Amino acid sequence: MKFLEKKLNRNLVLTCILFIGLVLAVITCRYHANKFLIDDMLSFSLANTPGGWVSHEVLGWINNQEFYRFAVIDNPFDFKNVWLNQALDCHPPLYYLIIHIICSFFSPALSYWYGYIPNIIFYLLTAVVVQKLSYKLSGDYLLSFLVMLVYVINPTVLNYVAFIRMYPLVGLLGVLFAYLAIDFFDDDRLRGKHYYLITLICALGCLTHYYSYVIYFFISLTVGLYLLFKKKYKQLILYCVSVLAGIIIALLIFPSAINHWLNNPHSVNAVNNFNDSVNTLSRYTKYLEYSPFKLFTAVFIVGLIILAIKSKKLNLKHFSLLFTGLMYFLLIGKTSSFVTHRYMVPIDGIFISGFISSSYVVIKNLKIKLILTLGLIISAGFPTIYIKDYQNPVSYAKAHYGDLLIVYSDQYWDSNYINVNAFEFREYENIYLMNNSEEARQLKADFFMYKKAVVYVAHEMDLNVVKNWLFGSSRFTKLEPVGINTALYAVYYAVE
Repeated sequence: MKFLEKKLNRNLVLTCILFIGLVLAVITCRYHANKFLIDDMLSFSLANTPGGWVSHEVLGWINNQEFYRFAVIDNPFDFKNVWLNQALDCHPPLYYLIIHIICSFFSPALSYWYGYIPNIIFYLLTAVVVQKLSYKLSGDYLLSFLVMLVYVINPTVLNYVAFIRMYPLVGLLGVLFAYLAIDFFDDDRLRGKHYYLITLICALGCLTHYYSYVIYFFISLTVGLYLLFKKKYKQLILYCVSVLAGIIIALLIFPSAINHWLNNPHSVNAVNNFNDSVNTLSRYTKYLEYSPFKLFTAVFIVGLIILAIKSKKLNLKHFSLLFTGLMYFLLIGKTSSFVTHRYMVPIDGIFISGFISSSYVVIKNLKIKLILTLGLIISAGFPTIYIKDYQNPVSYAKAHYGDLLIVYSDQYWDSNYINVNAFEFREYENIYLMNNSEEARQLKADFFMYKKAVVYVAHEMDLNVVKNWLFGSSRFTKLEPVGINTALYAVYYAVE
């Protein structure tokens, strides 16, 4: 395409796609508050709070300062605490360090955006690398931008931008590693800086999530076998030293990783799942259902294999990424503690750029390529654009600052399930925690001094039971829904 032959035009197209991605990401994050999960909240707690996990009594009156403990108040720039929290938990510290630094600058304020903004940055950077990797694989600017667009507007990708965990960062580092590593199949592209960059990316990835090791291993396996077969021993040794140096640096910075591998419940589950032959197929099927292209992914992969066998146009760069993507899916799909797409997010960038670019290489007709692109977009679904005026729990809480807040939940819930909504709970001066236990019902909850209250009721609670208890402890006679539902609660307004 002649239009894309000019660098200025390519930069213009790149900017336009990034702008689309930015708008979609901001919209997705803006309306994610009603889906806020315990893992989102724990990212702030593990990054900022001494001890990581905040617990409190879950019955009766509670001081709102308990919910302020999620913010950086007494310990800004306390990097030692980040390391300690992660040593006691199950992840490396890099992502939590980033969150902690951001929160420290704005302490004692706390906002969802302290988690969303870095994820948006990682997502946009990944989109750029996906385009560059796709061009390196296809040699066609138009097709590389199509791949980038498919990545940017994918609802599954956007969903995990709005999930305050380390997965977008792992994905960025994974696709960067792939972008550098496949140059070892081409002497003309190989430079001395490749070795230093691979060490850096490897170290950062290993300090972000342990699944990074899986990505780097399978890519390195293909690169190593190629260099060995071609008798490029010097390059092989330097490559191995670069990767091992990154791993060693990561372990020196965070030696607790070794204990996580050997003793953490997730590691134990991985070993048990690997040895368990039951439900393996159903696990893979569910992972495909959660994937960026859903079950169409399987059809797409089978079609690509058939085309690859027939055309024989794919080279080692393509096969390296195809092999890495497939082996990661098979291994993690088999061993992960839970079946959730978050564990596949690290490979999304490599999968989308590697698999789609490979398809474009073996398909000759441009119209068919465009039809394939459209088919992938349709199979994934389109991002949800929220047009209507939306009122989230935080804005509602601030509008009723100083009133009574009542949280009615399950007696068996861990306190962290109360903390999920700490962002809005901390806006109230008077907070009462209630559950469905006999012990709680025997307590005297005297609310007669209050004329109104905001009531959070866990979704599985019997609303009539809640009403009987509430009306008997207050002057309230009505419990009106306000049209807000969080991940765990329905929100009501209690009035006389």
